[in-house]
Amino acid sequence: GHALKDIPAGSWVHERLLKMPPARELDGLPKATVKPPPAPPLEGYTFEGLYEDEALTTPAQNTYVLTGDRTLYAKWTAGQALYTIVYLTENADDGNCSYFGSIGNQLAEVGTTVTANANSAKPSGLDTAHFTFAESTSATVKADGSTVVTVKYKRNTYTLTSEEKHGGKKLTLTAKYGAHITD
Repeated sequence: GHALKDIPAGSWVHERLLKMPPARELDGLPKATVKPPPAPPLEGYTFEGLYEDEALTTPAQNTYVLTGDRTLYAKWTAGQALYTIVYLTENADDGNCSYFGSIGNQLAEVGTTVTANANSAKPSGLDTAHFTFAESTSATVKADGSTVVTVKYKRNTYTLTSEEKHGGKKLTLTAKYGAHITD
């Protein structure tokens, strides 16, 4: 809007001295009685209710008379979800790894971080006498079961030493388990 005549600085302004723009039409504006669409469920979690405090110890009332701002806190409980552990073993003749197998249907709480270790479930036939746990990735468990943790096993290294021959010289050869040894 604007003033209809000059107004001295610091003066009290009466509404008769101002020309205000016309009020907006109210048609088409949302009404307080219209409920917003429900939020999609938080996948992998169960809604346990609303609380008045962040510690989630005081349940919210069913009805409030609003006289100012109010914050309510939602309590969600994480559910369980499946994840998969994929196993890779070091190749005998290079430093790369190949797929060995996987273990599915591992169960953990949604939102937690999972990591495998040497004691985790292993695919049948993994030779832990000649392969040693090297490392594992970590992952946050997703509710949709798509979480994958990758584990690498290194081949053990063995050393062959010959008996003394030809002038007292010993021959030594170090190689990974299963490697092709040539001269």
